Amino acid sequence: MSNPTLGVWQMNDTLVGYTPAGSLAFVGINPTRFSNGAWFEESTTNLFRNPRAAVDTAEVGVNSAATLTRVTDRSVVGPASFRIERIAGGTHGFYHNSKMTGFATSDPVTVSMQCESNDNLYVRIGLNTYTGGGALVSLLNGSIVAVPASFDTVSATFTVPATATQVLPEFAFFSSGAGAASATGTVAYATVLQTEKKDHATSYTDGSLGAGYASVGTLWASAHTRAASSASVTIAEPAAIACWYREAYSGAKSFAYIEPYGTLGTYGSIAYAAGDLTISTTRNLVIGPFAAFDRALTATEQANLRSTQNWTMNSVNGSNIILPLSGARRRRR
Repeated sequence: MSNPTLGVWQMNDTLVGYTPAGSLAFVGINPTRFSNGAWFEESTTNLFRNPRAAVDTAEVGVNSAATLTRVTDRSVVGPASFRIERIAGGTHGFYHNSKMTGFATSDPVTVSMQCESNDNLYVRIGLNTYTGGGALVSLLNGSIVAVPASFDTVSATFTVPATATQVLPEFAFFSSGAGAASATGTVAYATVLQTEKKDHATSYTDGSLGAGYASVGTLWASAHTRAASSASVTIAEPAAIACWYREAYSGAKSFAYIEPYGTLGTYGSIAYAAGDLTISTTRNLVIGPFAAFDRALTATEQANLRSTQNWTMNSVNGSNIILPLSGARRRRR
């Protein structure tokens, strides 16, 4: 039985792959990102206007127990982050300094950020909700969690209560998980702040990040958007698809074999139309390696692919002979 490969794409850091005739690239992914495979994700809007201290501390406020400054000695994206220090009395914290509009009863809201501290602090993400006229409806609080010693993500998800149409996220720091007041002089750092109308957090978004990202208005003074990412390649209609994929930002990949194409996991989709094979997702998907075939694979051929994530044109038959981009074969390494 002949090797059935229409194409193999490793997708570790490029969308170019091998076909029997040479190299061929998936196109149309926007934005293009890689995380041990091609990273596809849903669209989103980040309502936090100046989320990483790109413009000093604009759009961010601080309560009377704290000071807020922009520092450039640590960061996640770009050169800066926010520094929050407790100076006196009460719980210290910070907040988005203007209400975010366009919400309705039962809308989900997820607030996330990356933060760090060497002072053994804890943080709680809260959401203040208001009517369209600005009257307070409720103060919603997430769990109090430990601030990591190096930048990592914390998040909380809320549901907008009845009569509320505006929200304002805030972040409070404590000295214990029980909510004890933090000590004077303790410091926390925060960056890549994000508020989304979703029941889950997605990856960080701001309008400066390149293709697929945009600002709704003036950059750092308005919301930010990210387009949904997808990728398509023009090939003959496949009889089967195989790939490794994962549906979380970290964790192990799973192997998938599909005849001929269709749903991939919970959120992924492999579709064929008008000569194009397209990979997309309604949420989050990291995929690679990926292969398309002109016939169904035997159980042995599927097992060969399942045994490794370093696929070549001949992985399906268990061979180590590879096919370079030029299309010429070279012998076993």
